[in-house]
Amino acid sequence: MSHPSFLCLSAGLVLLVGLSLGGCPIDNSWCEGSAPPVDPAEVTNATVGEAYAQQFTAFGDGEEWSVMDGELPPGLSLSEHGLLEGTPTTEGEYSFGLRSIAPTGESECLVQPASAPYTLTVDAAVVAG
Repeated sequence: MSHPSFLCLSAGLVLLVGLSLGGCPIDNSWCEGSAPPVDPAEVTNATVGEAYAQQFTAFGDGEEWSVMDGELPPGLSLSEHGLLEGTPTTEGEYSFGLRSIAPTGESECLVQPASAPYTLTVDAAVVAG
């Protein structure tokens, strides 16, 4: 017998489905194996007052990036596409972690996020003279 809707609870997700009571249409379990490594493994130093750009990748097209802890140097920002860019305004050493979530798709399981810790050193502005 079919039921107009039911809740499927698995891996902390709630899915409202208009199917029979036969079970969840997708196995909401974690895929086996680990997430891909984040590229690059290290970042180059930046300089106060000079434009800086660094692209990060893990899964490829469609992934969504975020800062998961720490703080970016003032003047830099991370786009959801993994581009860290801007013009740093304050010298110092900044530690932060980045996280990438795989693109959503037709996967039969949830893909673990990729993440990596970084330390970016912002050097003082070069004084001409």
